[in-house]
Amino acid sequence: MLSAWFRTKEGRCVDRFVRQGFFGSFLVVVENVYICKSKQKEFMPKVFIYATAKVIWTFLFYGTDNNENRAHVHVGKAGVVDLGKIWLEPEVEVAEKGELTDKQMSQVVDVVKRFRKELLEQWDKFKAGKKVKSIKVKE
Repeated sequence: MLSAWFRTKEGRCVDRFVRQGFFGSFLVVVENVYICKSKQKEFMPKVFIYATAKVIWTFLFYGTDNNENRAHVHVGKAGVVDLGKIWLEPEVEVAEKGELTDKQMSQVVDVVKRFRKELLEQWDKFKAGKKVKSIKVKE
């Protein structure tokens, strides 16, 4: 489950629980409930952006991830609603594939293995309640 702030049609922000429905900075309608963009960054920080000539991968934490003890990161790209989830410890491994293909997930796992140390540092900041700034890598 994912906890996030939402804005109703009347303009009120409401905390709701959903499984999916939004990605990064994209506004997505979920059962006629809208995300409060002012709260989205607070609850879903983008922690790592990896850009290649063909695709930009966005890695983020969900607000409810703070309740999980095992370090992990969610990953997707533009157009993907159901994000993949990758464990960072004890070893890098796929937790959930989401909408990503096997080939895409393999590529993402390779990126996570290369930048595991940086992602774990981001996780530690997030768990400590500190502000997490995006790390951007272009290859």
